[in-house]
Amino acid sequence: MHASKSEHQVCEDPGTIPGEGIKQDELIIINGGSFGKRIQNILLTHSINVRLITTSNYTSTINRLYLLQVYGVSTAIQRKQYYSDYSISTTGSTTVNWGNIKDIIKKRVDEVRRSINHTENTYSVKEVNEHVYINNIKSRARNIVLVDYTTATDTVTLDNIWVKLVNDMASIPKSVFISGGNKKSVETASILSDLGCKVYVSTGDDVFLSLYEKNIQESVKNLLLEKGVTVFFNSQVISVNKTTSTTVTVSDGSITQTLTNLEYFLSESEYSITQDTPSTPGNSRITRITAPYAYLKHAEIDLLTRIYPGIFTIHDIPVLQDMFRLTPSFIYTNPPAASVGCTEIEANKSQARVRVINPKFRGLFYSVCQNKSITDYKLIFTSDNKEVLSGLHLFGPSSIDIIKGFSIGMYCKLSPEDILSTIPIHPTSSEEVITG
Repeated sequence: MHASKSEHQVCEDPGTIPGEGIKQDELIIINGGSFGKRIQNILLTHSINVRLITTSNYTSTINRLYLLQVYGVSTAIQRKQYYSDYSISTTGSTTVNWGNIKDIIKKRVDEVRRSINHTENTYSVKEVNEHVYINNIKSRARNIVLVDYTTATDTVTLDNIWVKLVNDMASIPKSVFISGGNKKSVETASILSDLGCKVYVSTGDDVFLSLYEKNIQESVKNLLLEKGVTVFFNSQVISVNKTTSTTVTVSDGSITQTLTNLEYFLSESEYSITQDTPSTPGNSRITRITAPYAYLKHAEIDLLTRIYPGIFTIHDIPVLQDMFRLTPSFIYTNPPAASVGCTEIEANKSQARVRVINPKFRGLFYSVCQNKSITDYKLIFTSDNKEVLSGLHLFGPSSIDIIKGFSIGMYCKLSPEDILSTIPIHPTSSEEVITG
């Protein structure tokens, strides 16, 4: 990729002016998504102009849109499977008519796309050796950041599986092996199993979601096991053989197992960041980032301190950490998880006084369900002169909706008194956050 020639169609960020020349001091982020937006917002406070560009063959953003639609469908299927009241009585697994479901999802995706009010300007991007060309004009930006910059592929991956599933696959795969223990892996495992697929997951760690709070790690593990997902912790994939079907050999160091007749092998990308040093003064410095979502709230700091070490010094890192910790993270398992702020371990490292509240209960949603999934919330309070909510980690129905409001409030240093004066919205279980 570094020495090869590649061409892409791109969509310019709507905040830029069509046809405007690229400024010398400008930073260009290609395929940055929400990660790029966070970098842009920080650098704007330092009067650094950032241009965000998205290539047309960049599938992660589109894949996320399809994921949300498939997630909604799988949630409805799960409700039919588990309800024992409301005139819905089913036993065993509900037959999934994937043909009908695909039509529903395509319609929803089209509606979302039509609701976008701005018209995106399409550009071509070429990378030739150390140069990046936009509309056949060599970029003079000092820094260019390529995020997950991969070309389109016909192979099914974790970055395009939901697009492929809806548009190309005639049926739900019967068996899938996933290598990885981060967000994309657990989301895919949860939803595919809801749709009737047999899923195997291996991770080199002893937990899923290693950067998240322990209550989310444990809840997601139990959830996948309850769904029938086969899990291999502390394991490595030794070999993958793709002929007429896929065969995967996995080992934990003492026991080696071989799984046959798999339809797909999906591997989650690991976080990495590298910089190309320009051989000629005046050339753009290119930084490549893979899977920043896998190092959420740290990858942003990693990039800023590498590109602008004079602005973001080692003394600024704690301030940046506090800022990026307030970026909420959503995990679309079924039920979902959501997290914002510091973990208990992080709080104990930086604060002298830490108070933790961890309510576990069965939400009202499950009162009429055969499946009795536990809702698990964790609130982390820290205090210097005043006690404030520093971390909120939720697992259970409506967790994503609940955490959006509280994450905004955490910017204002929510105290326990502020939380008690909040009005919860039924039936989201948000009252359990308020009462603890």
